[in-house]
Amino acid sequence: MNDYYLSPNRDEAAAKAFLNKAIAQNGLPIKVVIDGSKSNYAAIDSMKVQL
Repeated sequence: MNDYYLSPNRDEAAAKAFLNKAIAQNGLPIKVVIDGSKSNYAAIDSMKVQL
C-alpha cells in the first residue's frame, strides 16, 4: 500500500490519524517506511504494536 496524509500540522496527532486510518483500511503493515520526522516515530511508538 502506498498512501499519504496532507496536514497543516506535522505533529504526532496528525501522524496517528494517518496511521489509524491506513491500518483500519488495510490491516497491519509488514513494513513501514517513513521520513525522519520525529512525530512519525512518536506515533508509531505510541501505538504499542509490533510491526
